[in-house]
Amino acid sequence: MSIRSSLVATTLIALLTPGLAGAADPAPQVPAKSAALSPNLTLGLPAEQVRRVLGQPLEVKPMKAPNGKAEIWVYVKEIGSRVDRVGIPTADIVTYSQGADSGMRQTITPGVVQFHDVRYVTEEITEVLLFNDHYVTQKVSRRERQDHQ
Repeated sequence: MSIRSSLVATTLIALLTPGLAGAADPAPQVPAKSAALSPNLTLGLPAEQVRRVLGQPLEVKPMKAPNGKAEIWVYVKEIGSRVDRVGIPTADIVTYSQGADSGMRQTITPGVVQFHDVRYVTEEITEVLLFNDHYVTQKVSRRERQDHQ
């Protein structure tokens, strides 16, 4: 690998490292140590072998690189979940009716509590950096999302 290619690869690694790129993630993510970091991936491994080890990526993000082709392959795996029952109170129902004496009467029917299940899913996101169709590095993070049932 030439000095110029090494510099580009180092820059791309910095972009993948949390906090160095300067862009905010839309979903909260925390660094995770995980078994997703495959020991079978080594620096310079061809893209097809990476695909054989990790499978088809969920998403491929092309990156601008001055001297070659750079892209990030994204893999998402559900690693756990839990379900919480959440009570949501509804508003009281207020009705008005006219009485026999022509006066207005107010009736208040208390609101009920409706229960819903909320599923919290923990996902592991693995981002693999490829430069010129060869493996450079990977980053693993976790996030929790909610599924309302």
